[in-house]
Amino acid sequence: MFISTAIERWRDKGVLLNKAATDEQIRAMEDLLHFAFPVALRNFWLQADGFYEDDLPEGFIRIWSIERVLYEHATREDKTFIGFADFMLNSWAYGFFIGKEGIYKDCDSHLPVCNSFETWVHLVEEDSNYLH
Repeated sequence: MFISTAIERWRDKGVLLNKAATDEQIRAMEDLLHFAFPVALRNFWLQADGFYEDDLPEGFIRIWSIERVLYEHATREDKTFIGFADFMLNSWAYGFFIGKEGIYKDCDSHLPVCNSFETWVHLVEEDSNYLH
């Protein structure tokens, strides 16, 4: 419910979202990455497979498609970080570290942002300076 409401608010603001991913696509990504994404993020992808790549919404944060998550992970040296979103055209990424709880900002250092995807979405919707 929470994710559906957030998606509806983003669409009302004109954010362009991709069509929904399938559960099979999400499971295949998780198998490739050897990582289980939080239920709330999985639910997001089941309703919208990320923000449209060529759109930069207000707040400058985009949640990635499954294809983009896999691409970004494949091109990273540090395979312990799994990104799912970026700020300002990939100035830095937001994601998870394998074996650690919470969401991190991957810039010059690995800064913890919050404990859950739901909290991260709230921070995005508030355009919190904590994310920048």
